[in-house]
This record gives sequence, structure tokens and C-alpha cells, in this order.
Amino acid sequence: GTIRLSVGLENASDLIEDLNRGLYAASKTLQG
Repeated sequence: GTIRLSVGLENASDLIEDLNRGLYAASKTLQG
């Protein structure tokens, strides 16, 4: 259970990083 949880947290952090990159790129595009 612990190993599965740690892997899930790592995957979640990767998803959050991808989302942050997407939002950053989108904000730069909107600002021109």
C-alpha cells in the first residue's frame, strides 16, 4: 500500500508540473 501511494504521489506531482507548464505557456500566449 505504501509503495503504491508513493508512486501515485510521484505521478501526481508530474501531472501538476505538466499543468503548470501548460498554464505558463498559455498565459504567455495570451499576454502576447
